[in-house]
Amino acid sequence: MKKVGVLLIFLFLIAFAFVQGETDSDKIDAGISCLEKKIPDCSTLTVPEIAFTLLSPVSSSTKTDCKTALNSKKDSKNCWPSGSCTIKDTALAILALKYNGESTESAESWLLSQNKTPTDLIWYLQQNSETATQCDIEYSGNTYTINIAENKKIDSPAGNCLTLPQSEFWLQVSPNCYNIEFKIECRADFIATLFYKNANSPKFYILSETQSAPQYGEITLKVNSKCFGTTSSCDYEGSLWAALALQETGNNVSSFVPYLIAMSDTNAQYLPNAFIYMITNQEEYATRLIQQQTPQNYWVAGTLYNRFYDTSIALRALGTSSEQASNAQKELLFSQSADGCWGTIRDTAIVLWALRGISKITPSTEDCDTSKFYCIPRADCPESEILGNFLCFNQQGKVCCKSENLKLCSELGGKKCSSDEQCSGNPRKASDGDCCLANCEPKKSECEKRGYFCQSSCSENQESANYTCKSGVCCKLKSLTEKAGFSIIWILIIGIVIVGGIIIYLQRNKLKLFYFKFKNKFKKESGAPASGGYPPRPGFPPIRMPPRQPPRPQPRESSDVFKRLREMTR
Repeated sequence: MKKVGVLLIFLFLIAFAFVQGETDSDKIDAGISCLEKKIPDCSTLTVPEIAFTLLSPVSSSTKTDCKTALNSKKDSKNCWPSGSCTIKDTALAILALKYNGESTESAESWLLSQNKTPTDLIWYLQQNSETATQCDIEYSGNTYTINIAENKKIDSPAGNCLTLPQSEFWLQVSPNCYNIEFKIECRADFIATLFYKNANSPKFYILSETQSAPQYGEITLKVNSKCFGTTSSCDYEGSLWAALALQETGNNVSSFVPYLIAMSDTNAQYLPNAFIYMITNQEEYATRLIQQQTPQNYWVAGTLYNRFYDTSIALRALGTSSEQASNAQKELLFSQSADGCWGTIRDTAIVLWALRGISKITPSTEDCDTSKFYCIPRADCPESEILGNFLCFNQQGKVCCKSENLKLCSELGGKKCSSDEQCSGNPRKASDGDCCLANCEPKKSECEKRGYFCQSSCSENQESANYTCKSGVCCKLKSLTEKAGFSIIWILIIGIVIVGGIIIYLQRNKLKLFYFKFKNKFKKESGAPASGGYPPRPGFPPIRMPPRQPPRPQPRESSDVFKRLREMTR
């Protein structure tokens, strides 16, 4: 038995050392191996499971099998799944097939044909001037004149398409007139814009393209508001995935963005900030997404999915450059099961998709960066320079562009950090150097970057570390494992516990029998008889205990006599 114990301890130490030396890439490879073991045949999987598997860095043989299975589940209308086409499944299939070099034009056409006009958005038209003025609004062959007072209030509606709401500061656009052009001309310099809101929320959203015109100039505006849905109503989650898939395949999805933004507050369970940031590349949504990260460095948007799914979506949006994304990546790797998976096939595949950039396996399509082109936001690359045959791996919201097309930092809305500062997040390259779209913070020393402390001297519980500080010395907490013999003792204790547990499990039947005999022996020799009392000694008659006398009743203080006695004794 001693030899078995020593052998188990030795094996435990080897396993412990192996785990400690495992790299992130090794963990990803273990995840790929586990996923492929769980998928003997891709045809048995759902469309999302197949799509996420194709987006993950699995082997070429698995990709071939899954592409065949995915195409077999396509409906004759070029949508997925066959017989019950949905927006989300079709969008996922487009993303997966496009990533693997397949043509998706017919599926994109079906998806675009499923656009709807949102009925739960309210649109407004506002025109404003420094002084009171009169404006003409022309549409559908008719011209309507309105007066804007000095307090900015409008005196009348402008036909059936532009009604006057209770506020009287702007005009409400009728849903029947969303695709009509409104031409506005005023007698003074003026600005005009469209803004919108969720019908169930007080928050307003203004379009970024506010226009201005001089006296008697003209501004043309048109509400372009769409969503996706296979029925008469909009499918919000499907619209998120559809907009992302269509943008990744080079389609213009700007008309779907207002619906996604306005309805995000009432659809938080889908983690909309991640999708909106990937689609628009607007930094405020990256900031909102980062604020949603839990102290444990993962994301949980609601009960619809789990932390593996939601964290993977967030990581796809943020990329791998930010501190928050790096922490999320570590959390996912730390949460990996012993078999290499992350729970279900879907969750394992989507985690591998999020962590795809650190795998040893080379993607089957051409990488934009390694091909010496530029991965930049879609808005910064002219359509003529977009290279559709090259992909920006792990950089959602960006396209492969023939030239860099850098803008000034001021044009990006950022700031230049000084030499002793660093960007707290969302750094961008600009034509005039590095640009920070977040905040400039004081640079951390080499010591602080390692998570240690710069102090005038180290305390008893600390020891010096060989890293530089701006002032003082670098101190770190003493590691318990560095105390003489401590790590070996704990490893031996853990090994003994494991070995003891194994021995108990293997000898459980003998232990049960021993416990049963011991228990019966105790009852026979020391246990009290069922009738109660003590067992009689040999040769003596049984001792009978006298009956227990009830307690004497205490006199009650029911008269003034007791009160007087108490007072006399005081």
